[in-house]
Amino acid sequence: GQFRLLGLHNIVNPLVRLAGTIVALAFHAGLRTFLATWLLAALAECLSMWLLGYWAMRRYRPWAGPPVRAPSVRRENPGLFRFMTLANVDATFADLAPRIALLAVGWVLGPAAAGLYSIGQRATAIIAQPAIILGQAAYAELARFVAEGKRGLPLRHAVYRCVGIATL
Repeated sequence: GQFRLLGLHNIVNPLVRLAGTIVALAFHAGLRTFLATWLLAALAECLSMWLLGYWAMRRYRPWAGPPVRAPSVRRENPGLFRFMTLANVDATFADLAPRIALLAVGWVLGPAAAGLYSIGQRATAIIAQPAIILGQAAYAELARFVAEGKRGLPLRHAVYRCVGIATL
């Protein structure tokens, strides 16, 4: 129930990137410093998740003893490591899939074309973002309409309004 901690975790990476970029610009540092800042931001994000988790465990579960050992976790949760492995494989492929097209463009047409393709891909993602957010928000409302028996004209009117807003 500590979603604010997740919110804090989500701002670590951008804040470290911002601070590092400002420092790199102030000292006229090169690309290596900029890339090192990105690496440092990723490491800070990872470390912050562990630290916030440990802090939350100690604050909200002070009775929690020392961390449990892996054999007892396996005994208490059969199939946990299989689930973790499959979840990580799924996350890896989900992260890799959008990059495969970019790698193919770079391989066939070169780095300049890959850069332009990447910019175009990001621009379309940004343009589509409001419609995606609206779709996620509208789904709950439209489901409520159907659950309450408001079909026909009220549902159609709500769908048309959502489509109109998304189109704008």
